[in-house]
Amino acid sequence: FLSYFSSVFLPLAVGGVVAMVFRPYYQVLQKTLPMPLAVLAVFLSVLVPLGAFGWFFGALLADQISEMVTQVPEWWDRVSAQARLRWPEVREFLETNPWALRVREAAESQAGAIAAGLQEVGVRAISAGRGVLGAVTGFLSWVMFPVYFAFFLVAGRSVSSDLEQYFPFLKRETRHDVVF
Repeated sequence: FLSYFSSVFLPLAVGGVVAMVFRPYYQVLQKTLPMPLAVLAVFLSVLVPLGAFGWFFGALLADQISEMVTQVPEWWDRVSAQARLRWPEVREFLETNPWALRVREAAESQAGAIAAGLQEVGVRAISAGRGVLGAVTGFLSWVMFPVYFAFFLVAGRSVSSDLEQYFPFLKRETRHDVVF
């Protein structure tokens, strides 16, 4: 149950823990600011440094990636030039060397196994697609994190004191542990 719904519970739990960490800061701000402005100030005091960090290192990463992309055609030209230059030697090696002939014969005799291997690659590609879809849905579940964070930040202790009434089916000790 928990592993299936972890994409829902994890942002909720992290929102609660982060709200507990920032609760004293929020309480100090709430003494001088109204509640919505105090929540906004807590959000901004977290997001501005994270945004600056991401902007600085994101710009470095983008520069490096763009430089790498501009060099790919040059790399490809060098590799193809080397391949064209060495192709006659490679072809001669493949046609005359006894080891190369054995490898070619083995590959021809294993055509069924190669087809099965390609089918396995297809199955794994579908599995990877499912993994990517799971990652996207997991990311989208984190969109709710700010809502959970703001709720736990504003609600404070009243949330945990009322939670026991929602677990009457648990033993008293277990209920207390779950609420804790």
